[in-house]
Amino acid sequence: MNDPVPAPLAGAALWTVVAAERAGGRCECRGECGNPHRKDGGTCRREQRPGRPLHLAPSTNVSDTKAATLPGDQLMALCPPCHDGLLRTRRRDREQTIRQSAGTDALF
Repeated sequence: MNDPVPAPLAGAALWTVVAAERAGGRCECRGECGNPHRKDGGTCRREQRPGRPLHLAPSTNVSDTKAATLPGDQLMALCPPCHDGLLRTRRRDREQTIRQSAGTDALF
């Protein structure tokens, strides 16, 4: 990590513990975003930089309400592209679950 990236206004202490200290300013994605990161040995190699800070995301797919209460050991630091990919993957998984649970009883 070359230049220090300022912590966000909300959740600064948690972000500092997860993104800056544990992750060392590097994305922790190991394919959860849908990209297998084959060129990089299975792990994203992007580092945060000014204007492109890491985002915190739950390690498992939980509701936003639950995510807001998770401790640092249940969060992962992700670069913006991996964070976007993770959100897309989880949205697609939720939609598929809803479609499957609707079964053949659906009207439409």
